[in-house]
Amino acid sequence: MQIQGAVMGFAELRAALEDSASELIAHAYGMSHAERSFHLQRVGLLAGRVLSAADGLPDAEAVAASVDALLHRVQSHVGAIEQCERILRTAPGWLTPSRRLP
Repeated sequence: MQIQGAVMGFAELRAALEDSASELIAHAYGMSHAERSFHLQRVGLLAGRVLSAADGLPDAEAVAASVDALLHRVQSHVGAIEQCERILRTAPGWLTPSRRLP
């Protein structure tokens, strides 16, 4: 990934990953399945770039663990939304006033 012709360093890649993940989590409810898939792919690609940039750093293992936790959080959030939408599509009468989602 490049910004104005300069290759992004570790800090810039990490910031871009965190921004993309935060944006996806914040706006996932309003996105279509295709939009969520696109943003998930972008987050995954950025995560790979962050891990590559962290290779050789003294705290590379900590970086890998934090990237893994971030990816898990994003995937869990988006997965829950996808599951709710699937339930609503296949069983629209399932949600009654006593079984509303939070």
